[in-house]
Amino acid sequence: MDTSPNQPFADLVGIETEDGRTVVRTTAEHANRNGAVHGGLTATLVDIAMGTAVRETLDGGQGAATLQMSLTYLNPAKPGDTLLATAEVGKRGADVVLLTCS
Repeated sequence: MDTSPNQPFADLVGIETEDGRTVVRTTAEHANRNGAVHGGLTATLVDIAMGTAVRETLDGGQGAATLQMSLTYLNPAKPGDTLLATAEVGKRGADVVLLTCS
């Protein structure tokens, strides 16, 4: 998998992207005090996946930033799990793009 040199935070936490897939192989360093993977890592994974998806649709010189993001955590991940996020561009307006991620 490829990590972007323009995403130093992704490199720091071990998030990689390739072919529309964003992945992190979790370790004990990603755990919260309860022993589950920290929800902030999952949120970061989703944010990077959606950012990657929207950037692929932008014209040269355009940028994008997250305006709002809502996550629903169904089950805790455990250190050692591999988390995969796939984002899809939904509705696109003049200034705002809506995405989904699973």
